[in-house]
Amino acid sequence: MKQSVNSLSLLISLTLFIIVLHSTSALATEYYIDQEIEIMENGDAVVSGIVNVDLFSDISIKGDTIQGTTSELTSKSGAQWIFSYQNNEVFSNYIVKILFPSGVKISNIVSESELSIENENSRTKLVFIGKDQVLDINVEYSFDTKLETNYNAVSYGLFIFIIVLCLFIYFNKKHHKKQHQQKKQTDKHDKKENSTEKQLNKTKLNTIKLTLNETQLKIVDALLDQDGECSQTKLRHLTGIPKASLSRNLELLSQKHVVSKFYNGTSNYIKVHVGLYEK
Repeated sequence: MKQSVNSLSLLISLTLFIIVLHSTSALATEYYIDQEIEIMENGDAVVSGIVNVDLFSDISIKGDTIQGTTSELTSKSGAQWIFSYQNNEVFSNYIVKILFPSGVKISNIVSESELSIENENSRTKLVFIGKDQVLDINVEYSFDTKLETNYNAVSYGLFIFIIVLCLFIYFNKKHHKKQHQQKKQTDKHDKKENSTEKQLNKTKLNTIKLTLNETQLKIVDALLDQDGECSQTKLRHLTGIPKASLSRNLELLSQKHVVSKFYNGTSNYIKVHVGLYEK
């Protein structure tokens, strides 16, 4: 009987020891966080770092490393954004660095953590450090309307500038085209005036015509219709004279000083000989 009591006492003591040991082991679990969180303009958060407890439903942990994007950290009410990062576990140590977008104005911060505020490339960075406490970080922020207004003003100004520049190019091109056409007409008029300033010596022309054959007369009349000169190709089309016959008769007319031939760089040109004009 005494032996049974001793065995029962030993069993109870062993059971109590196991319970206490398990409780001590559970209490000894340490949770920690070392994270960087970058908030995007649309409210999404890019999370990276190390942690040994699940914090998000849309980001998985590999070992103790976390890397991914979540939409669970922010919410919006009107123009006001709210960042809320909470967990009821007691963390032995945590450090959370939060980088906000450019142009953000922070209106309220609620947290029991140690806080420092930094500036990174004109962006606000909040660093929260905690020890042996739950994770509870709340930040209210909004975008600076002045910056947005300035951005819209710059965009609008750039848009107006592009329109004005396009209109300037269009009208400038149109103006130059008109000037070119006017110059062309003036040159044509001057050319015509210069050709009429020199009057043909009709007596001399009529005398020479008496020595010309029918083909040569056709060539001279066609030239006179073209203000005294044109290309050989055009002359052939105007007269309908075959190419070989035209070349032969032009050579004869040149020898008689009725026409002159010259090359303008692209084709042969024929004009009434200067000797047939009044001096």
